[in-house]
Amino acid sequence: MRIEVLHDKEIILKTYLQALHNANKWDYFAETKSLLLLMPFAIEALRRALIDAKSRGVKPRFITEITKDNIFYCKETRKIAELRHLDGVKGNFAVSDTEYIATVTGAESDSISIPYAIYSNVKEDIRQQNYVFEILWNKAIPAEQKIREIEEGTIIENTEVLYGTDNVLNAELRFFSLANTRIDTCMDYTRPRLAIGIEPIRRSIADAKGKGVQLRYLTEITNDNLYYCKEIMKIVNELRHLDGIKGNFMISEGEYLAPTSHNKVNSSEIIIFSNVKEIIEHQQYVFDTLEKSNTS
Repeated sequence: MRIEVLHDKEIILKTYLQALHNANKWDYFAETKSLLLLMPFAIEALRRALIDAKSRGVKPRFITEITKDNIFYCKETRKIAELRHLDGVKGNFAVSDTEYIATVTGAESDSISIPYAIYSNVKEDIRQQNYVFEILWNKAIPAEQKIREIEEGTIIENTEVLYGTDNVLNAELRFFSLANTRIDTCMDYTRPRLAIGIEPIRRSIADAKGKGVQLRYLTEITNDNLYYCKEIMKIVNELRHLDGIKGNFMISEGEYLAPTSHNKVNSSEIIIFSNVKEIIEHQQYVFDTLEKSNTS
């Protein structure tokens, strides 16, 4: 059992080749400009090793962020390994059933360089990294979907749950920035305070209206949130009241967001996102029904 830091490029490559030769399974996780993505095509020995591994029954799997800039390499990778796409990939590692190696990409993006790598064959490390890879693999989408999106302009339909206040806030800001025609918002009595009190959200709502997006807002107006509702009226096209609203959601022409409502002071910690057409149509129907029922 050993853990070591490798600094020499030749030693790193030799370790990779040896680990791949020993592997019964081989999983990659790599940044878009990582040497892990480029090596099979820049270094013939590694390409042959991958092909040999596949010929003896190993099924290489690869996760990266597929972009316009690396789509050629991704298509080539699919000839050797099963490939999936994940947004915002950071870091580089490969893990087999018995060995793990993580690399740091060189600072110069156009150069094939590895400052150092971390190698381990400790069982606990392998078990942990295999667990991490499986989580990432299940979250990633098939490469053909992302490639089709890039080349044909098709939109990948997706529904997911995002955790953490930063991720929730970023999802909401992105939602407002991408809307082109309308945003319909249904929020319980706690949310007007956050819509006004969280400055980036307030600014995003105002910016959306400024570019011509039609904004309808449905909430329960109470003595406690009256001030914030008056402020919301200044930045939306229409605000309406409905008694006893439970739950929160927003719909644009192409996306749906549903933040939790248990946090009355700060941004939500959980939010559901979807751009699935049927979900958007269903939630639009729900909003329109609520908006027409006993509102003023």
